[in-house]
Amino acid sequence: GALCLSWTYNTALFSSETMERFCVNFETLLRGAVACPGERIGMLPLMSAPEHRAVSQEWNRREVAYPSTTVVEEFAQQVRRSARKVAVLQGGVQLSYAELDADAERWARCLRAHGVSEGMAVGVYLPRSPSLAVALLGIWKAGGCAVLLDGQYPQARLEYVVSDSGLRHVLTQSEMAVGIARGCVRLCMEGEPDGGEGQVLPQLSGQAAACLFYTSGSTGEPKGVVMRHAGLVNYALAMIEELGLC
Repeated sequence: GALCLSWTYNTALFSSETMERFCVNFETLLRGAVACPGERIGMLPLMSAPEHRAVSQEWNRREVAYPSTTVVEEFAQQVRRSARKVAVLQGGVQLSYAELDADAERWARCLRAHGVSEGMAVGVYLPRSPSLAVALLGIWKAGGCAVLLDGQYPQARLEYVVSDSGLRHVLTQSEMAVGIARGCVRLCMEGEPDGGEGQVLPQLSGQAAACLFYTSGSTGEPKGVVMRHAGLVNYALAMIEELGLC
């Protein structure tokens, strides 16, 4: 009336503790098969109740109280802490936190002067550069929602994203975005921002839209997904902690 098993294993690959856990998992599988003889094997349990609870609940119990603020507010605090420290560095070009903040604010006022309001999508068609950091922060300061346009994507996809998101403004360089942003106001980041003096920048909440990302479109047309400021702040602070950036 008993089932006796013996396990033979390579001790160079597996420890005795690992094999003991395998035994418990196999026993759980057999008990599940006896309890539900008609069940598909792929649906039978492998983990014991305590092990399942540890994996599904205890290991995921990482409640952290992140602030529900905006990227703009968090960046302003960083400027106050480290105004003269280098914020962006590429080759021989660098910007301090204070310089990045000032440049972004000028572009934010320029965007407001061109009609960008809270929640409005603004395209970013730039290579990875200090200008990209200025553009993103400028859009957020203006209250806009950044739509990143990757130059490596096919022309048809870029044109679809521009059309679907309803872009009316694109921050770019020279004539980069001519082919994809017909009808949009193209603001060239190589020059000084045009106008904006006296424009008032908005106060946003953590629920304001920060970025609009598009899915791959592998199951049909690409779909836009909004990331809000609070979520972006949450992600940034988590990465700072996880990667030990401070």
